[in-house]
Formats: sequence, structure tokens, C-alpha cells
Amino acid sequence: MKQAGPATKPGRKAVTHHYSIFFSKGGQLVGGGYEKMPNIELNGKSIETDEDGYLLSTDDWSENVAQYLAKTVGIEDMTKEHWDVVNFLKDYYAEYKIAPMIKILTRAMAEKMGKDKKEVSKYLYELFPGGPAKDACKIAGLPKPTGCV
Repeated sequence: MKQAGPATKPGRKAVTHHYSIFFSKGGQLVGGGYEKMPNIELNGKSIETDEDGYLLSTDDWSENVAQYLAKTVGIEDMTKEHWDVVNFLKDYYAEYKIAPMIKILTRAMAEKMGKDKKEVSKYLYELFPGGPAKDACKIAGLPKPTGCV
């Protein structure tokens, strides 16, 4: 869970209350944090997400969920190229149990495609303008990658 600034001050700790983060000092609530992104309601099923909209359980992922998540990051239509990256990420996560940082994603995709890393980096940012690791991992139903803010 993302920590907000005031929780890092001595004598304060973050306390989760409903969908908001509040900070307590001596048992008193002294300030509010950020709102949790609402759960996804899709095909009559409620799917839990974290405060940034990432699925809390990879088991909740489906192609329909992926298409919904793609729209939340501004991708209206998932192309074959988008699905190639999403499927690569899902395979990587299945093997290593972690979502790759952008430099690892770029290097691995460059090797897979037989292209230069710089060229692949540009390609990935064209596919996922909000950030290839961040948005592609969200669409793939994976946890937020290390190093993403």
C-alpha cells in the first residue's frame, strides 16, 4: 500500500478506515489521505482493486477485465501488439512471481522481437503512453511493478 507523507513522521502511523487513509496521533485522527479506487463491477461480479486500480487478486483477471482496465488507462481497443505485451508480462510473472521493471521489460521484449532496446522502448511507449510497465501490468492483472510511482 502506498504511504502518504504524514505517516512517516515520528509518532504517527497510518490506519486504514473504510476506503480512506487517516493518520492517528495518540488515537486521534489528524488528517486524511487518498481515496481507494472503486471496485470493478463487470458482468455482475465485483472485482477488488488497490488504490491505483490494480487487481488485488491475479485470479480475477480475464480478457474482459483486461479490456475494461485498458479503457481506464486510455486504450480504447486492444490490438494484437497490446495482447503480445500483456501475454509476455503474464508469462514473466508466472515464472518470476514479480512484475518486471520497465528496463527489464524493454530488454526482454527487444530480445524476443530481435530489435534494438531503444527502438522497442519507443514502440512500448506508443502502445502504452501512460507507461508501458505500469499500464501494461495493470491491464495484465499484475501487481504494480517495482519502481513505479
